[in-house]
Amino acid sequence: MGATTNEGTGQGAATRSKPLIINGAVNAVNVQPQALENYHGNINAEANDGNITANGGITSSGAINAASANINGAVTVSGTIAATGAITSSGAINAASANINGAVTVSGNIDATGVIRGNGTGQLLNTSLNVSTGTYTSISGTYTDIMSVSYTPVRSGTNIVVGFDANFSINGAGGDSFGSRIMVSGSPIITRTQTFATSGSPGASDIRGNVLFPVSYLYQNATAAVTTIAVQAALLTGDDTLTVDKSKAMLTITEYVR
Repeated sequence: MGATTNEGTGQGAATRSKPLIINGAVNAVNVQPQALENYHGNINAEANDGNITANGGITSSGAINAASANINGAVTVSGTIAATGAITSSGAINAASANINGAVTVSGNIDATGVIRGNGTGQLLNTSLNVSTGTYTSISGTYTDIMSVSYTPVRSGTNIVVGFDANFSINGAGGDSFGSRIMVSGSPIITRTQTFATSGSPGASDIRGNVLFPVSYLYQNATAAVTTIAVQAALLTGDDTLTVDKSKAMLTITEYVR
C-alpha cells in the first residue's frame, strides 16, 4: 500500500509537514515527517547514516530502525526500536523492546514493562528487599537461621551487597558471647561477635567486640545460578538469650555491575 499523500515515499528523503499514514514499509535514507501515525509496517532509515526526524509523534505497530532519531513528540511502538546512534525525544518512549548503541535522551517519561539496567561499572542491576514475621531465639553453641532467601543474580561476575538489620535484645547479666553471620551458599562471608565480659561488680558485665546487627558485606558471584542467602546467629558462650523481632527485620540484596 502507498501513502495517503500526494508526495512519494520511495528511495531518498521523505519530508512532510502533515501526518503520514502508511500501511506498507518506508525505506529511505532520511525520514523527516511532521508525524508518523497509524503505521502498520516497519520504518527503516537505510544505511548507517540514516536518520529519523519528526516534529510530531511516531506511532508504529512494527519496528523502527535508524542510525539516530530526533523526535519532538511521543514514540509508541509495539515492535522493536533499534538504533546505532542516539535517540532524543521530548515526549514519552513506549516500546516492546529497544536495542540502542547510542545515548537516549528523554525530557518526558520512559515507561517499561521490564527492567532498565546499565552496563557500566557500579551501575545498579537489581535490588531485592526481604521481610519476615515471628521471633528468633538463639540456641547455645549452634548457628541457626534468622532469615533465609533464594536469590537469582541478574548475571555472573557481579558485585552483590547483602545487608541485614533488626530489633533485637539480650537478657541476663554476666559473661556471655553471641555471634552473627551472613551465609552465601552455605559459606560465611562475614562473622561478628558481641561479648559481655564479667566486670568487678556482682552480676554486671561489660561489652566487648562488635554489636551483632546491623551487618553487611559484599561478595562477587561466580555464576548466575540460584543462591541461598541466610543471616544466622548463635549463643557462643554463657546462658543468656538473644531475641530478634523478625517482624522488624530487613534483609536487602543489591547487585551491581563489576
